[in-house]
Amino acid sequence: MIKKTRSKNALVFIFCTVALDTIGIGIIFPIMPDLLFDLGFKNIADAAFWAGLLSASYACMQFLFSPIVGTISDAFGRRRIILLALFAMCIDYIILGVANAIWILFIGKIIAGLTGSTIPTATAYLADVSSKKEKAKNFGLIGAAFGLGFVFGPLIGGLLGEISPRAPFFMSAILAGINFLFGFFVLPESLQESKRRKIKWKDLNPFLSLARIFANVDLRIIFFSIFLVQIGNWVYPSIWSFWAKANFSWTTSMIGVSLAAYGVGIAFVQGLLIRHKRIAETKPRNLIFFCLLVGVIALLGFGFISSAWLVFALIPLAALSEIFDPTIKSYLSNQVDISKQGELQGILFSIRGVTTFLSPLIMTYIFRTFSNSQNNLPFVPGMPFIFAAFLLLLALFPLMRKMKAT
Repeated sequence: MIKKTRSKNALVFIFCTVALDTIGIGIIFPIMPDLLFDLGFKNIADAAFWAGLLSASYACMQFLFSPIVGTISDAFGRRRIILLALFAMCIDYIILGVANAIWILFIGKIIAGLTGSTIPTATAYLADVSSKKEKAKNFGLIGAAFGLGFVFGPLIGGLLGEISPRAPFFMSAILAGINFLFGFFVLPESLQESKRRKIKWKDLNPFLSLARIFANVDLRIIFFSIFLVQIGNWVYPSIWSFWAKANFSWTTSMIGVSLAAYGVGIAFVQGLLIRHKRIAETKPRNLIFFCLLVGVIALLGFGFISSAWLVFALIPLAALSEIFDPTIKSYLSNQVDISKQGELQGILFSIRGVTTFLSPLIMTYIFRTFSNSQNNLPFVPGMPFIFAAFLLLLALFPLMRKMKAT
């Protein structure tokens, strides 16, 4: 009974950890335009460009440290890595809250990228405590945590941002501190000493994870498809706030509400819908085909709409496409040994780090190009969504062929 209770507490803690990390990401989305305006960037196209650079700095740290953190957790256990990151996260939010210059924001985003590198460790923790049949559901739990994070993050950011663009960060610092204390007292170690592996210095090389992607003949096409899909899907956090202001003149609170609605959709899809018997019995290949096709339709819709109410009509379609992530993670997790779950999640998060580095730069550049009247180009602020739809289509067919072959 005690073991069952501790396991349940551990799952709750992992859920809260991922949710808090996502809140930290989501909290800045609705306030970023106003925060940059407050720092002197008055042109929305230029502000979007600097926001892209900030996001890229965060992603760069995730790329460099995600495989390192995941590999270290394979050798020394998951618990201490997760708790250390939560403590650092608390300090980071305080830094972001007092930032009065763009370079301080960069420091805060760099620290945030380091602390966010624990998500592969949290995912590996779930892989440690889950059976093969439970993995998809428990990885869906992480997706649900992302969804709830994107509900409360933008809501907190949007509502408190009406008071001050800095106030939401202090609230996040309090939440991270509470979660650290919760984990310190309830989180057991998931990886037994006998199942830990020895690591070498070369295992800590972040570029080695990318080399492993291309060295793995069986999985590299799947990894590359994930790369394309994630570049496309990161269009939402990259330009949503600026697109909404340019296209609909939305306020900070309205941007927060729209992002929260998207978060509700993700939480429902990855927390509840994926656990439905019919979904669980559907072949991963069929699910992924459905997700990507629906994602293309939603992205094209966002690219062309000019009426604000259509945003809320398209959000459910965009949320349905989020079944992709837990499905492909479960599929890949079942292909590797338990001793290398941390390494696998580190590789996946390394891909995520690269895509979250590239996508904001690409998407904000496209947005800046098609929303700046000085470029003598058509005013199409939704062009990044159209480009993202093309990337999903580009990934769809090779991914389907490879999964059919395996």
